[in-house]
Amino acid sequence: MEEYGIANIGGLPKGAGETVKTNMPPSSQQDFSIVMIAPRKNQCGISDYSDYLVDALTKRTTRVRRTDWESYSPEKDRADLVHIQHEYFLFGGVAPWKNSCGNFLKRVGAPVVLTAHEFLPPTGNPVRSLMIRLTNRSNFMHPNIRRILVHTSQDKYLMTLSGIPPEKVQLIRHGVPSSPALPSSNAMKLEFGLANKFIVTVFGFLSRKKGHLDALSALSLLPNDIHLVFAGGMHPDDRTDYAQVIDKEITARGLNDRVRITGYLNREDMYKWMAATDLILAPFHQTSGSGSLAMAFSCAKPILASDIPPNMEYLDDTPDCIRVYPAAHTEKMADLIKTIAEDQAERASLTSAAGEYARKHSYSSMAEETMALYRTLLSEA
Repeated sequence: MEEYGIANIGGLPKGAGETVKTNMPPSSQQDFSIVMIAPRKNQCGISDYSDYLVDALTKRTTRVRRTDWESYSPEKDRADLVHIQHEYFLFGGVAPWKNSCGNFLKRVGAPVVLTAHEFLPPTGNPVRSLMIRLTNRSNFMHPNIRRILVHTSQDKYLMTLSGIPPEKVQLIRHGVPSSPALPSSNAMKLEFGLANKFIVTVFGFLSRKKGHLDALSALSLLPNDIHLVFAGGMHPDDRTDYAQVIDKEITARGLNDRVRITGYLNREDMYKWMAATDLILAPFHQTSGSGSLAMAFSCAKPILASDIPPNMEYLDDTPDCIRVYPAAHTEKMADLIKTIAEDQAERASLTSAAGEYARKHSYSSMAEETMALYRTLLSEA
């Protein structure tokens, strides 16, 4: 899953995701217990995602407890099912001698549902390919795992191609947060010193797979009244020089006065930038279901995205909810940005369809699908 690079975007109340009591009558409460294994930390998209999901689940059952994998104890955290939010870096990375997920799965004292926020097929030189294959085997083929949840058909295809039984992999679309109340667009542009500018924004952590350099290349072909914002910062666990690479590219192209990198955003500032934005840009080279695009859908913003398979799945689901261009084709990206900037009716159409997608794929709907899966698995036991 792509991570936000921004803080607590949905404004969940403090303590959301903890075990809570609801006002549901006893007859409507589920009679099984779930332990959700998920990180709880700042600047982590999976932590934010888990807040949303657990909050939605606790409206359907009081028996959901959240903990992280370091704190989990099979004796203390007894449950009918354990649901793990998985990302390679949460368990030490892709290297099999560093990744601890396989050993953790051996300790789990209940059947496991695992949500894979990223799947890497074995690629690269023979050593790297073998390394990925070994880690995938320990992370995704352990007998304790009853189902693997993915957010894109592409990930399901890649998993089954890598030998994971297709009946063990289930697609549930990434949830979309509830629509926030945004401040005035004109007021925010004025506050940022960008009055009367057309603002194109890439939300989320700075990462090579997000295509920021493609966006800079496209910007250099566009009129001066179009400005580009990278709304987010480097992931805390990222030790690469990618931010410096972006800075050098901005200077080399003479775009310093037309590009802004915000760094990590708290919730209030994120909403301000979302309000100021005229067009969301998703020039991704790779994604496994994007949290930043879920946020864009929640705000019903026009979206222009690369045509990689996971992005095309949005169109298969809800026609016209995004516009796409050929991935890495910066000239075509620039042409479409200019077209959308000049066509208010096109922006209105994209806004309407984005709102439709958001309504279909709320976290409430995602929780319903997840609860149905829990019931199915427990009935099979």
